[in-house]
Amino acid sequence: MQATTNPQQKKTPIRFKYKPKFLRLLFAILVFALLSYLSINDAIHNDRGLVINNIFHFSRRGATVLYSFFALCFTLIFFISIIFFYTNITTKKEIYVFDSQVNLPKSAFSSEMISIKYKHILSLKMRTLEKQRSLLIEHINGTTVISEEMLENKAAFEKLTHYLAVYNSI
Repeated sequence: MQATTNPQQKKTPIRFKYKPKFLRLLFAILVFALLSYLSINDAIHNDRGLVINNIFHFSRRGATVLYSFFALCFTLIFFISIIFFYTNITTKKEIYVFDSQVNLPKSAFSSEMISIKYKHILSLKMRTLEKQRSLLIEHINGTTVISEEMLENKAAFEKLTHYLAVYNSI
């Protein structure tokens, strides 16, 4: 299959925004802030033991340590979510499709860009995990994953997949 391009397309790449969804990150921040607050509150005000499914028995002190561990984990995830949110607002990440190569972020949360020439692509594979689609680009330097959730919509993912398949087969 041959790709049809006009002379202007050779000069200007086809662009796709590649970022985490703003509202999802904001929702994650709120959820982990709430979970962090609740687990810190439980750790501070704990006055009894804990039994989980009648298998795990914790004393009052053991339950407090468990609640503190959950508080630490949720607080850490909360701050990581804030960092992702900040980088989402401050960085401009895009995938650029040229006639001879594709330029894309090294990973979903990296601002470092890599260039993959179509002749270096070994295979394109579609992966679906729990209704989340990803395109795996296996190339001579490794494997790069493009997640559908990071693009603007499903149509953009389909279009990007189509361009990569067409250009790769030339």
